[in-house]
Amino acid sequence: MPYPITHWTDAQLPRKGELFIDHIGFFVADISGANRALTRMGFTLTPYTPQTNMADPSKPPIAVGLANQCVMLQRGYLEVLAIHQETDNPLINQHRQALAHHIGIHLLAFSTDRPEQLYKELDRKGLSPLTPVPLQRTIDIEAGKKELRFHVQRIKYGQMPEGRIQALKHLTPETLWQRHWMDHANGAYALTDILLCAENCEEVIKRYEQFTGFERSEVQGAFILVTERGRLTIAKKDWIYEHIPEILLPEPPSFVACALASDLTKTQNCLMQSGLAYHRQNGHGLWVEPQAALGGTIFFADDPSGIPWLRT
Repeated sequence: MPYPITHWTDAQLPRKGELFIDHIGFFVADISGANRALTRMGFTLTPYTPQTNMADPSKPPIAVGLANQCVMLQRGYLEVLAIHQETDNPLINQHRQALAHHIGIHLLAFSTDRPEQLYKELDRKGLSPLTPVPLQRTIDIEAGKKELRFHVQRIKYGQMPEGRIQALKHLTPETLWQRHWMDHANGAYALTDILLCAENCEEVIKRYEQFTGFERSEVQGAFILVTERGRLTIAKKDWIYEHIPEILLPEPPSFVACALASDLTKTQNCLMQSGLAYHRQNGHGLWVEPQAALGGTIFFADDPSGIPWLRT
């Protein structure tokens, strides 16, 4: 049976004052190849959707130059981002720089119900927050075309060298979390954990303590930050190799893996049917090596003991 996540809210939106992990983003060069990799793993994806922002509500939306597809889960989601068209936009240059480092996870987004207050807190802490941006994208659903809208709070690029770190407020969750998009053949249903590889773990954890307001815990040389929904683990290369000897790691600092709660029987059957090789972790977890077009290592677990970096 899938394991219960008793200390996380089942709602997609945070309650008053909450902040939790909303989604991660894979930066890719070939979104069609990434789509095939995820489909082979048993995921259902949302349609390909270009992104725009609404810097001035009185004017037409401005093309960001990026497009995405998402794996929607009952709790959280995975986003795949690629360049849609060339524009004079800092996000395009940041995307290229990220790809030059490695294809894979370059974005960590938290969900908040108070973006304005968060901006003030980040500014007071000296974290160089950018002015919140209203983003939107038009997506095809069964009822026709609908607008997805968000308020996104980002940190100045380079302040968090491991990737693009942001918090957002969902304004149209009923459109984004469509039931048929959350039905995955591999049984995955929640984004539970992120693994970050760093050389100076103390410096990194301090930044996330400042950003989130949560305090760290330390487990045998690694730092863990537990939010109201989801965990971020920060560890050095050697520590990660000790727990997962076969894992492929990009140069730090970098997000290297995520873990999803799943019905492991469905996951195993799906991967076997697709002919996709996987590593069996123990009776409660397995993982798939990074696919060339997607990057990042994806773990599936029906119990936290199936996530190797959480085992003591």
